[in-house]
Amino acid sequence: MNTKNINPEKLPDMNEKISSEEVESLRKQMYELQMEVDILKETINVLKKTPASTGRT
Repeated sequence: MNTKNINPEKLPDMNEKISSEEVESLRKQMYELQMEVDILKETINVLKKTPASTGRT
């Protein structure tokens, strides 16, 4: 499920320097993806606790 249209790219050659703009862009992307994972995990925890999921009404 890639709703952010993030295209996989070739990994940079480790002998080349990575620009600070690229590093900052990757940090932002990592932060956003971690936030998405955290939200999904919490959503699962909430759904587990709902009466519908436990068979109670």
